Amino acid sequence: MAPVVPQSSSFTAEKGLRALLGLFVLGAGISEALAVEPVVRSLEALGYPRTLIPLLAAAKLSAVGALWGPAPTWLREWAYAGLTIDFVGATYSFFASGQLLLPDVVLAPTCLVLTLLSSVLWRRSVAVTPARIERATPTPGSDHSVARGQPS
Repeated sequence: MAPVVPQSSSFTAEKGLRALLGLFVLGAGISEALAVEPVVRSLEALGYPRTLIPLLAAAKLSAVGALWGPAPTWLREWAYAGLTIDFVGATYSFFASGQLLLPDVVLAPTCLVLTLLSSVLWRRSVAVTPARIERATPTPGSDHSVARGQPS
């Protein structure tokens, strides 16, 4: 079973960025789920079909759940990866198509930067903790030492 990301009550820059990113993504996800007209027009102006909107909404709302809730480490990594792909694609689409629509052309790169900063800070916060080191260190006589052919 994958370890669950620990939830601490103290405020940090990582949590603040994650909260801000989550608000942006939640707003976008709700707008896409409701198929708000400016969202539909923006995607159609870029040449994307309407059928893509519910998929984007589900992905963004799922990512918010993984960012804000107690989630396994791998799920949060996937949420950050998915958001990165989404915002890189959106930023590229706006500039490549020449459809520099405000506020989208500003929000997509802004959300990309927030995603990257939040991801880096989060990975630093969960990278090395004493509990992770203790769980990863094999003990003499455990299955880890037997699998390597070491005496128990």
